[in-house]
Amino acid sequence: MATPIKEWSKLEVRAVVRFLVSKGTKPSEIHKQIAETYGEGAMSRSRVYQWCTWFGEGRTSLGDEPKWSPENIDQRGEHNSC
Repeated sequence: MATPIKEWSKLEVRAVVRFLVSKGTKPSEIHKQIAETYGEGAMSRSRVYQWCTWFGEGRTSLGDEPKWSPENIDQRGEHNSC
């Protein structure tokens, strides 16, 4: 068994998920590999499934989306990315 990686970033883990999705790996197997490599706390099963869905739908960004706030909505009700 490989030695778990103790220091990691969420962007690194998301990149691994994106890579494995592109290879056709199932979300359950992705979660298993993430947990074995980075530890159980790296990404929950439900979050792995969410990122798999987003990447499967064509998302390419690894970053967090801007949080909703009233300041990000213009007078027409459209989201401003600031």
